[in-house]
Order: sequence, then C-alpha cells, then structure tokens
Amino acid sequence: MDALSGLKAPNAFRYVAAMQEADAHGWDDAVLLNACDRLCEATSSNIFWIKNGTVCTPPLSEGPVTGVARGLLPGLTEAVGLRFEEQIAGFEVLLTADEVFLTNAVRGIQWVRSCEEKVYDGSQTNLLHQELVRYVDGFQAGFY
Repeated sequence: MDALSGLKAPNAFRYVAAMQEADAHGWDDAVLLNACDRLCEATSSNIFWIKNGTVCTPPLSEGPVTGVARGLLPGLTEAVGLRFEEQIAGFEVLLTADEVFLTNAVRGIQWVRSCEEKVYDGSQTNLLHQELVRYVDGFQAGFY
C-alpha cells in the first residue's frame, strides 16, 4: 500500500510469486492480502464479492491495481439492479459472500466457483458478465 501499489509493473515479482504458490497447490488463482492482512486483489485480477445484492471490492487505498474492468463495475452493477460499494475487508468476507468474481481487461468478468470449502452461486456474476458484453459490443459499434 504505497504510491506505486496501483501499478502492475513495479510490483510484478509479488504477482509471479503468488501465481507460483497457486500452481504449487493446484489452484487456478490466489488471493493477495495487503500489508495489513486485508483483501487486495488476485494474481492477475481485481477481486469482487457479492453479498445481499451489493457488489463489493477493496478501495484503491488498499493497494489493488487500478484495473480498466474494475472501473466499469459501478455502472454495470447499476444497470443490473445491484449496488456497488468499496469496502475494506479481511479474507473471511469471501467465505460468507454469496458470490465472488474477478475482473481484468483481457478476461472480463470471471466467476469464482469456490474458495476453500465455500462454493458460490454464479447467477448475479453472470448478469454482470452479460452486461459487460453488451457494453463492449455497444462500444465497438460506436454507441458509447
């Protein structure tokens, strides 16, 4: 959590090390915590969780990369009737969430099926994904 936290390049080693740890355990990805042991992001994506109709993500002050897809989420959530909130939280919030998903500019919105023993529903994440596809299609067609 410093002036360079939001930039991927100066912090590349930590992402490589986290992905190596994930690979060693047979995981698809890993959650990164910041220096205060609070949620930050995943190895190549911003992290979000949905609880009671609210899409939450750590604020930039917690150290995540300033992602392009992350910036679209407030508008996407409104379009599908959900609320959006930045929230400081520990890892345990993921284990009580209704859904968890990751975003990045290349892969868009990716539903997280499970974390530890928790298995997530993906219905609201799917709505957000469909809205992102509509947005990108409209943007490419010159509607935005």
